[in-house]
Amino acid sequence: MPPMEINDERVINQASWVEILYLLNITFLPVIGFITILFLKSKHKPDTHSFIKSHTIQAINASIWAGVLMIGINGLILIFSSI
Repeated sequence: MPPMEINDERVINQASWVEILYLLNITFLPVIGFITILFLKSKHKPDTHSFIKSHTIQAINASIWAGVLMIGINGLILIFSSI
């Protein structure tokens, strides 16, 4: 499948903001970034560009996985540090 060409500046900006919020979510503002991404997802209309939708879903999935891994690894550290 050939790469998709996006020429609409608004679409690129919105997808970029979702990815910036993802980075904020895993670094400086964990809960606030995730809630903001979910809020943006709830604002999607049926005619929202698929590029924006895919970036939003990707950011949500990656945030959930990052949270699960961070909690899991910290739990393992606590369990094995007491041995």
